[in-house]
Amino acid sequence: MENRERDNIYAVPFIGGISCIISIFFVSITLNLISGMIILIIGLLEAICGIIMISSAIKMRSGKTRLSEERKKLMISSWFAVGISLGWAIINMLGSGCFVIYFEFGLVGGLLTILGIYFRDFISDPTLIQERIFSEPSPMKEEEFFANPKFCTNCGFNLEEGPFKFCPNCGNQMISE
Repeated sequence: MENRERDNIYAVPFIGGISCIISIFFVSITLNLISGMIILIIGLLEAICGIIMISSAIKMRSGKTRLSEERKKLMISSWFAVGISLGWAIINMLGSGCFVIYFEFGLVGGLLTILGIYFRDFISDPTLIQERIFSEPSPMKEEEFFANPKFCTNCGFNLEEGPFKFCPNCGNQMISE
């Protein structure tokens, strides 16, 4: 039976990683050289987090690892991407007075991965992870059990001599009509 834990959960860090990598392409470098270098470094850090998320997703897709093994690495990289985005927004707010998030895609990618893993753990149920095996119940021989019992259900008298409607020892009814 195929391991069902890797069904589609690999898509969440894959999309989150792509979003983190895309954030570097939408970075507007300002005229200030120091600020531009900091933004470029932050964009590269988010891209590295995205690459880590994508590599984990590829490993889970191929079946080399499971979510339980990659969970810690994914959570660290996604929290790092979210922290970078929000940290730079707060620093920018202190300097300019307005709250601007430069790395929206990194923030969204990190949050998507965090929420995907959290809700996967929250709703994880063995019936969701494993395939249910549906089989037909085996036919029971109820007729033979009730038609020809071996012992009385009331007193335990041995009834193997023949089919009795009533127990010869205690008078209990043996066959339900």
